Amino acid sequence: MKNLIPLILYYNRFNRYGFNSLLGALETDSYFDELPVFFVCRDSEWNNIKEIVEENDLTIVAFSFTTPQIFEIANIVTFLRKACGKKIFLIAGGPHPSGDPAGTLQMGFDAVFIGEGEKSFPLFLKAMLCSEIQAYPNELRQLFYVRKPNIYFFLEEILKDQLI
Repeated sequence: MKNLIPLILYYNRFNRYGFNSLLGALETDSYFDELPVFFVCRDSEWNNIKEIVEENDLTIVAFSFTTPQIFEIANIVTFLRKACGKKIFLIAGGPHPSGDPAGTLQMGFDAVFIGEGEKSFPLFLKAMLCSEIQAYPNELRQLFYVRKPNIYFFLEEILKDQLI
């Protein structure tokens, strides 16, 4: 049985094409037909997500960004952590997180996708949505995850221990 955890995407002019690929990967799998997906297209819209977060036990917020965006994204992450606390699970992908996964985690993200996420992103979402963790193939090695400060794992190792 899956939980309906909302997914919010920071969908701006710099990252929309990457998210289009990820959404296409989700669209091909009927498992995600009921997944509530929301888009934040401008910084001013972050205040509007509070209602979504308050209505759910957990909300996944996804970012894709490049190095020139790092300060903008860091400010948004700080705002979201203050406003939403532990009710959000922040994930990052794109050129900067792929090149500096540990630094991206230190910005406040909970998980980082390394490289292309068309295979690992849907598997990760299934792991978050399922009540039972299933064995997943090696594509999940693209994901870097932090459980405690300064302790990093690939998601494949976490799934084996069923810690998500």
